[in-house]
Amino acid sequence: MALVINIVAREQSNMIRDALSTPPSNEDVARSFAFAERGVFANPDTHSRTGLNGGWIGVIAITRNPDGTVEAQRTWGINDAQQAASGLTTPAAINAFAARLADDVHVKLTEWASRYQTTGGERSDPWQVTGIPSAPTVAPRAPEGWSAGAVLFTSVVVASAVGVAAYASRK
Repeated sequence: MALVINIVAREQSNMIRDALSTPPSNEDVARSFAFAERGVFANPDTHSRTGLNGGWIGVIAITRNPDGTVEAQRTWGINDAQQAASGLTTPAAINAFAARLADDVHVKLTEWASRYQTTGGERSDPWQVTGIPSAPTVAPRAPEGWSAGAVLFTSVVVASAVGVAAYASRK
């Protein structure tokens, strides 16, 4: 992948609303993300995506917080050819694409995965959605002469450190 964009959605907490309503289902949250991949939006010139614009990679991660709110994250991948075909050649274009993708996820989360989606009872925006573009991380090659065991040991240590950092950042 030439480019990855992490889309992170957080449901805002409202103690009274949260106590009197049912949290959105995982299915509705996942469906909102899925729609943003190939959905047709109000302005298809700027918001519709095709296979040339990449797509979701991996699975969606959905977390339920102690207060009952939902957090979800999914990664969008774009290879070199797709990045060139989509005109994502400058940081401004990449950031604009990430913002449009996050906006499209946000619209569908608000429509399909809000606690009062059918009544319009939300007085404030229930979701905060951000798109964070970055270059993918590529594992470096092992130095010349390293044994398979040394490479494996180093990989486990690095992966463990990354896992601990990711776990700590979610707290």
